[in-house]
Amino acid sequence: MSDAARAPSAESSWGRGWTRRTLNAEERRAVRALCGFAIALVAVPAVTYRVASGWACPAAYERYGAALLATESGRATCAGMFAILSVNAVLLAYVVWVTRSSGSAPREVEKKNA
Repeated sequence: MSDAARAPSAESSWGRGWTRRTLNAEERRAVRALCGFAIALVAVPAVTYRVASGWACPAAYERYGAALLATESGRATCAGMFAILSVNAVLLAYVVWVTRSSGSAPREVEKKNA
């Protein structure tokens, strides 16, 4: 079998679309934001858990005397709930950022198609 028969041609379905291209400014901005939100999804809940378990939950127990916060496992549960809320806040911030940054894109596509 010849070398030309073994190598995929430029017209084959496997070879098309695999060219490398650079990102434009809007795409770079979106990738940076996505990476930032991904880091925030890790960092914000971790910091929230530490702060809640070390400061907020013990302070709430001293002030309100909630039975849930009397034990260490109850404080961990409380801190976990705060961490879950912080994850939801980061996800909500991402959704708001995406809708605001791409709010005019569908109108531009509609105008181009019309």
